Amino acid sequence: NRDRRREALSFQMSFPLMKTEPVVGFTDTTQNPPKNYLLAQGQTKDGWTVVSIDAASRRTVLSHGGVAVSLCLGATSNLSTNKQ
Repeated sequence: NRDRRREALSFQMSFPLMKTEPVVGFTDTTQNPPKNYLLAQGQTKDGWTVVSIDAASRRTVLSHGGVAVSLCLGATSNLSTNKQ
């Protein structure tokens, strides 16, 4: 029965929180295989830091290894790099 399956699944799953703050999803294609990230402003993982997110302009600044990269939503390459 579909209802019993739905009920059983609901007890097996966890949904700890929902964030309302903007997050940035990006893929590090220097990794093999490429690695995906989903981070909020100020978060760091594997050396990547989300320095800023500007939802209005659809831009973000990421930092890795002391190099900041400014990206626009949907960009596949960096628009500018600045040594921090």
